[in-house]
This record gives sequence, structure tokens and C-alpha cells, in this order.
Amino acid sequence: MFAIAINYLNNRVMAAAYGSPDGSEPEWPPHPDRVFMSLVAAWGQTGQDRQEELALRWLERLPHPSIAAGKCRPRQAVTSYVPVNDTPSRKNRGRLLPQNRIPQPRYFPSAALDNPVAHLIWPDAEPEEHLQALQRVCASVTNVGHSTSLAQAYVENNPPSANWLPRTAPGGHQMRVPYAGRLDDLIVAYGNGQKPVARRWIGYSETGEAELTEKPHSAFNPELIVFEATGTGLDLHAAARISATFRNFIMAKCPDPVPEWISGHTPDGAPSHQPHMAILPLPFVGSQYADGHIMGLAVAIPRGMTNEEAGYCLSELTKREEDGRPSRHAIFSSEWNRAILQQIEAYGNRRLQQTLRPRTWTGPARTWHTVTPVTIDRYYKGPDKARLERENVTEQCRRIGLPTPATVVLGQHSMLEGVPPAREFTRLKRRSDRGGNGEWQHTHAVIVFAEPVQGPVIIGSGRYRGYGLCRPQPE
Repeated sequence: MFAIAINYLNNRVMAAAYGSPDGSEPEWPPHPDRVFMSLVAAWGQTGQDRQEELALRWLERLPHPSIAAGKCRPRQAVTSYVPVNDTPSRKNRGRLLPQNRIPQPRYFPSAALDNPVAHLIWPDAEPEEHLQALQRVCASVTNVGHSTSLAQAYVENNPPSANWLPRTAPGGHQMRVPYAGRLDDLIVAYGNGQKPVARRWIGYSETGEAELTEKPHSAFNPELIVFEATGTGLDLHAAARISATFRNFIMAKCPDPVPEWISGHTPDGAPSHQPHMAILPLPFVGSQYADGHIMGLAVAIPRGMTNEEAGYCLSELTKREEDGRPSRHAIFSSEWNRAILQQIEAYGNRRLQQTLRPRTWTGPARTWHTVTPVTIDRYYKGPDKARLERENVTEQCRRIGLPTPATVVLGQHSMLEGVPPAREFTRLKRRSDRGGNGEWQHTHAVIVFAEPVQGPVIIGSGRYRGYGLCRPQPE
């Protein structure tokens, strides 16, 4: 085991998050590729020693490192107006005069650090013959990030335990990482006077999030893959149609053959009896001014799915452009309505709206309120109708691995502001034993468990199509 430690000498990091919409978000923890570029810059400024070059080539081929980093407190973004240093054309050289240099808005994002030392850790690597060369390169580093983000780097043999772990499944906090050939790419970019381009991203998960899975939980992974939605026609009444459109879009982008955990069907076309991918519409609800419009969509994958398979099947959906921003996807476009989706960070320092935060929908919590109605998959009548419907919802909870609820209350209206009554949602179709084509009954619900449970809580026969989505409520 060995690690590279970065000691931020001012107890503050100043580095813009790559791909931030306006450049105002700080980057923390430091991305492995940023640290690697700092090492390459130090190597280039100190003579380009051959042994140090071999050490860097060895380092870029190692598995992705784990990271030990404390918390940060981002500084409020402030717009600074500074003169630009762009060199004008010959006929416009007068712009170089101080009175003609028009200041432009710039951001210098920074964050205060609770612990100024961060570690990149390779638990299974031993530097051996490259150790001294790595020590020399690290000793030459003066900053990581902005030139004012002064830092001291050194090789550490006994690092602390990592709290950020690399993952190959979609989701998590996306970070840039080096790869075999990264040194050559940086040398070429520098020789051509170009800025380096981030070419490889992977997700990292904070280990503190894993503690949530120890609670009673559903059959779905709590690490949702969230997409921000912009456009028109994104109304909660149309949740079933929008979810179905997004599901079809994902299946079209998935490599053939489409696996059962995405399609919900076995290879012979029969309905799957195993948990599979669910689409969650994320509306603006639960506050005074909530209007119910869908702000995002999320993909919930079943627990037990291997990271490798999930990452392979959803790679087109989660890929990034060369400027570091997530790809944009038009899931539907017509004369009247259009919807564009773009993946957001599940973690990190971006100040996300409450609706787009995964924890908003995954809890844990004891009380859960429906946002889209639950489908009752039996037709009941008579004096015991209400009791039988409550028992049906209770059974739906058990079907996704949750404990038996302590209380279930059903009704046409949700307890959350901005949610339409159940009767205003499109009825989902069902197939009867006789081949008919009826409709499921819909109802809103309040579900209370005896102890906190980990979501997402998606129940009912329409749970894979956007219905039965519940939102946790604080105590």
C-alpha cells in the first residue's frame, strides 16, 4: 500500500469543478486526474527527468485510487470582473491598452477544509523502484488547482482509511481519473498550446452512505441515477407516459441483447418475476409553492446488480462530453412538447434543488407519502373493501422486501402539496385472466413503518412505470 498526500497549506482549496455550468462550483475531493496533472506539471518544470517519467507512466496505469478526504465548506460564489488576457488580432492591438481592456465576469470557487490533508490511496500497489522518483516529483509540486491553492505533496506509506471508493456502476460522485497514455496526451496538449481534456470519468461513493443500507430496505438500490429535466409537457399527470418514454429511450440505447433487469422480460418474452429497472418521476411537491411539475427523472436499479453490468448497459446514458459536462438526451420532441435530460451529480458540492437530491427520495424514514398513486391489483367490493385495499398495499410493501407497515391510510388525496388527486392520473391498463383489458384502481396512501426503512419505496403493479412512488417524511 502507498498513498500520495496533498496538504493544502492555506486550509482552503481553490479549484473549479470541471464541467460546472458557470464555473462557480469548487471541486472536492480533489479528482485523481487533477493530482496527476499537478505531478506532470511539476515534472515538466524541473527538467523532465527520465526516472520520474517512468514513475508517472507506472502511476497512470494503476487501478483507480481510493480517496481519504474530510468535509469542505464551499465559499459563496462571488462574481469578479477581471481584464482578459486574450491576444487580439494585429488590427485590434489597441485593446491591450489598460483603458481598453474590458473586464469580464470570472469565478474563483473555493472551499474551507475541515482537514487540510487529502490522500489518494492505492491499497494493492507498491512503488518499489519508483519510490524515490515519485518522492522527487511530489516534492516539486507547489499547487493543486488554482495557482493560489498552495499545496505540499508527499508519498505516505500509512494513510488513513479511505472514505471515497471507486465504483464502476453508474451514479455516485463523478471524478476524472488518469489512464494509460494520459502522460502522452498531456504532453501533446501542452505542445499544441491546448488545455487538457478530461477523457475518463468514474463514479465514487462515500462510505458513509453505505451505512444507510443496514436498515430495512426495498429491493432497489438507494444510489439513484438522477437526470435533470427541462422542456415542456413535464406534468405529473403524465408521469406514466413520460416514464414509459424514458424507459423506451434507455432500452434503445442499451447494447443488445437487452438484459432482463432492464426490459422486465425474460429472453422468451415472458414477464420477469425478478426486480428490474424502475423509472421515478421527480416532481416539485411538498412545499408551499409546489406545482407538481416534473423537475427530473431517476433510474432505480435492483439490488444485487453487478457494477460492471450496470455500467456497461447504461454507458450511453451516463457518458460525458469533452468539456466534462454530462451528455444531453432528448427523450421526446414534438410540435407541442419537448423534454431534455441531463445527468446530475449525486454527491459533491453542487447546491442542488431539494427535488433533485437522491436522499430526498430514499430516506431512511418511518413515514412515506405517495407522490404518484398506488395501483390496487385486485378488484374489491362490499363492506370489507377498505380493509382489503389496505391489506393489498401492505402486501405490495412486502413484495419489494420491506417489513409489514404498522399503519396504512388510503384516500384520493396525497398529504403532499402539489400532488393531484389519484383520480386525475391516467389509469394503468391491466390484463384479466380472460384476456380483457381493464384498468387498475388507483389510490394515494400514507404508509408508516415501525422503524425507519431505506428507500426508494416504489410499490404497486405500476412501480416500474412511474406509479407508486413515495416520498419520505421527517419525524
